[in-house]
Amino acid sequence: MVGVLIVEADAAVLDSTATYLATEDYDIFQATDSTLALDLLYEKKPHIDVAILNLSLRKGGMDKIGLELAHQIHAFAPDLPIILTSSNPQALRGDERNLFTAIITKPYQASDLLEAIKSAAPRIPDDINRRPLGPTGVPEAQ
Repeated sequence: MVGVLIVEADAAVLDSTATYLATEDYDIFQATDSTLALDLLYEKKPHIDVAILNLSLRKGGMDKIGLELAHQIHAFAPDLPIILTSSNPQALRGDERNLFTAIITKPYQASDLLEAIKSAAPRIPDDINRRPLGPTGVPEAQ
């Protein structure tokens, strides 16, 4: 099962995205802020194959916290694909756009997000470098 880290401050969007992707057989990890997102990534890295990151746009410019998170994810996991969802992706500079495997403009169709995930992280067989997570979220012993 492909693991997806969803970083979204809007609880309703986070919940609906997670619910939809879970019905599509993705293993979901949810974070509402950059601190929780990094904690999950550090703890669950072997189980996360793609990150979906929302960059909040504030009046007057880009929310630098979201860009910092993308840089931190790349520093820790340079091969991890990051999909950006944003209502104003035009605010990104060229070098900032290079942080993302795909950029999806909000509002978007669920099918657009699913296609971006499939393109970014093809399904990986469960038996390759994978162990099921136990009830505490820690991989079970083999």
